[in-house]
Amino acid sequence: MSNDRGACFLCSSDSFEIAVQNILDWEYNNPGKFSFTRCNACGLLTIDPFPNLDDIKKYYPDDYHGFTSHHYFLIKKLKAWYWKYKVIRYSQFITNGEKILEVGCGKGDLLGEFRNRGFKQIFGLDFNAVAVQSARANGFEVHHGLLDTETYPQRNFNLIIIENLIEHVLDPLSFLQSCHELLDKGGLIVGETPNINSWDCKLFGKYWGGYSAPMHLYLLNEENIKQLAEKSGFKIRQIKNTLQPVHWALSIQHYIQHNLFKARLNNGRSAYFSLLLLFFIPISMFQSIVSNSSTVQFVLEKK
Repeated sequence: MSNDRGACFLCSSDSFEIAVQNILDWEYNNPGKFSFTRCNACGLLTIDPFPNLDDIKKYYPDDYHGFTSHHYFLIKKLKAWYWKYKVIRYSQFITNGEKILEVGCGKGDLLGEFRNRGFKQIFGLDFNAVAVQSARANGFEVHHGLLDTETYPQRNFNLIIIENLIEHVLDPLSFLQSCHELLDKGGLIVGETPNINSWDCKLFGKYWGGYSAPMHLYLLNEENIKQLAEKSGFKIRQIKNTLQPVHWALSIQHYIQHNLFKARLNNGRSAYFSLLLLFFIPISMFQSIVSNSSTVQFVLEKK
């Protein structure tokens, strides 16, 4: 089949097939049904129908899980531990005194953990006004809007964090090229993204938590990450599987919401979601050691 959007932006192929269809937004109840098409040459998945920027802004409610505090206590605790783990991991790539920018920082949870560890040069960016207001109220220097090199004229960041972000971006290649301009010589991008080659993706089909339609626009495999890095002026420092039980838990929640009963959701999460997270932690840990896990972490270095 052909693609209404033309050739694949990664490999220029114009051969596509439907990978999965009839996906609903089981977390935030955006209307419509969505599909993902697969490029037959490189395997990149693209959402269909593909939105414009105005559509995207409407997709994200103010209680989106990345913008506000979680409603349930146990989820809050698990999330706090998660951010501590992330800062420990990312700290190996930067020294105190160097400049950090988190794109898609939400209300500043990760920035807060960096601050707790003594980092001073920390900055954030998010397109949601409620999240930005919350981050600023917590004392962070956060810009409201999309990534724009004119917002940061010094262009001397040492580390840019794109935590579960690249799949949300309208133009990933242009986005990474902007990151390239903002980084100092030898600067790094660190992040993670859903892994379409994971066990859980294959197991749950349209209910897989990593699809997250209509917010996720592109889904990548490891080869796609390498292609994207090369085209935008980066070399791969590291790609690895990582512990991530969220997609397992969301997949079960999606199935229950659609087929069994509709529970009340807060921040897109049910009251039983935290129990699912706990249950799937050891499974996700085993998965990250032996095979393709739910998410792929990557470190890209500016050439």
